[in-house]
Amino acid sequence: MYLILAEQQLYKLYAQALADSEVTQDWSSWVEMMTINCQKCCSEAEISHPIAFRTGRQPQLSRNIRMLQIERDSWLLWNRARDTLNNTRQDLPEVIPGSSDRLIVEHHLLNNPQLRMAKAVQGWLQTIKLDERYQTDLKMAMTKLEPKRIYWEKTCHFLKSSYNANIPNPYITCLDFDATHKQKRRLCDTDEQEENDLLQIVFNLLRVGEYSKAKNICKSTGYHWLAALLSANELYHDENYYCSEANDIVYPVEGNQKRIQWIESMYELSMDMRLKLYERAIYGLLCGRIEALIPVCKTYADYLWAYTSCYIEQEIHYILVCAHQNELTDIEKHRILSDNGIRNNQLKMPSIFDEILAGCPTHIRDEALLPFNLIQKYLILADYDRLFHSILSFLHTNNELNGSLLRFSTHICLFLYEQNHSEKFNQNNFIEILTTYIHHLIELEFKDLVFYYISKLPSNNQ
Repeated sequence: MYLILAEQQLYKLYAQALADSEVTQDWSSWVEMMTINCQKCCSEAEISHPIAFRTGRQPQLSRNIRMLQIERDSWLLWNRARDTLNNTRQDLPEVIPGSSDRLIVEHHLLNNPQLRMAKAVQGWLQTIKLDERYQTDLKMAMTKLEPKRIYWEKTCHFLKSSYNANIPNPYITCLDFDATHKQKRRLCDTDEQEENDLLQIVFNLLRVGEYSKAKNICKSTGYHWLAALLSANELYHDENYYCSEANDIVYPVEGNQKRIQWIESMYELSMDMRLKLYERAIYGLLCGRIEALIPVCKTYADYLWAYTSCYIEQEIHYILVCAHQNELTDIEKHRILSDNGIRNNQLKMPSIFDEILAGCPTHIRDEALLPFNLIQKYLILADYDRLFHSILSFLHTNNELNGSLLRFSTHICLFLYEQNHSEKFNQNNFIEILTTYIHHLIELEFKDLVFYYISKLPSNNQ
């Protein structure tokens, strides 16, 4: 009952936010307000129906809550995407040669809306993944990992015991992180399991953008080499080049000055089948090798995050290679910059969705083709004509209208129409979508809202 009341209130809040924006002409605030309204409704629904939210024992109620969550996530995407595309730093200092890879990339971002959108999508996918359930699962998994000074503790203990007692040793005899491959020996079962657990936890933290937490847990469990690998992905920057001569403070140098060569090494390691599954996935994420990430992707959102993250890493790598090509060897230049080099095999943001559909399992394909996911896709690609067609297709093929989807779709269309994007789509499509929403409001007996939305139709269609 409470969920129904909350949704009814949401219809009114949407209309009020739209009316307010017509007065102020502040459409960015309108998108933000829609996000806040939906977030509030969603949070109240989750709190009011905790059993349905957490266990799914009430299928219809759980489905309604889930649709509200997806509606909220879609507004969050649109809000982030617009903010990223419309707001870029214009006060960047000119790059002093040899001083900052970070500034090189930031300058490139100013002129590359696709890369800015990709970063917005990546951040959005990380945010929506980090829900209450995911955080709880992470905390439970992390409690199993006890802080320790050295890693492979049980193996070390066995080595010490076997050395004194002359017991045959099936395990590694040194603590190099690649000792298992060099010696073709194994770890104690307990250490093996702990390492698998750690690698999965680290990957799950990276999946939601928690790089600092991932490095900290590596250090606390003795895996300092893995923490160092995660740090090596940071872009090089020396702030001291950009300080005034009167400044007496010496800033620490950040990032990895040899990142190009390091990425090349990670690229090879990420497909070394001797390594554990999640270890390869971590390396694949750091260097942008999608083949290493695909095996650990379980949902469509995971696939989209993996492809988007790899596109970003590949693009950054290419930017830095071009900026530093005078410092590269001829072999490196040929491998990266030639017609058959990495650039030709690089992901492109517009084709990511096609790449996912071409190589994903059936259940991922089905998920990718769900209405909300298609709408999100066309919003990301700014393909408004196909956005309208996908909405109409849903309206024509579904007898039972989904309130969340229709509500979100209609207001996105209204936003685009108000923002003079009407030349990018057929006005008749807009009229049909808005008319369907008006009929939906009539069924819900929202008379005041009906009159308001009728006023949004072109005068000859009212």
